[in-house]
Amino acid sequence: MDYPTAIAQYFDGDEALFRRFAVQFAAEGPGLVAQIGTDLADGLTAEAAIGIHTLKGQLRYLGHDTLANRLQQLETWADAATDAALAAAWPAAAATLRRTIGEVAKIGAGAALG
Repeated sequence: MDYPTAIAQYFDGDEALFRRFAVQFAAEGPGLVAQIGTDLADGLTAEAAIGIHTLKGQLRYLGHDTLANRLQQLETWADAATDAALAAAWPAAAATLRRTIGEVAKIGAGAALG
């Protein structure tokens, strides 16, 4: 994660705006992760892909490019209807997302950025 670069690149150097975005991500992220899991369990791959795409973009804005790139692969599988690969990879990705959401919540609450 590279918070200073994300703040400079996506938030025009506005750390307060970045932190507000982090708060919103931390509030909405767990529900989105849960919905993606439900969608996958229900065979709704296209709907899961939308959620994955949303998280990917938010993570990129927050400076979590490595995880965003990982989600890009999941999104590619979803778009290609490669359900088995996506279903196999989702549990580990969801666990990583939950940990990352926790870290971002701390940033939103005022933790040091670096």
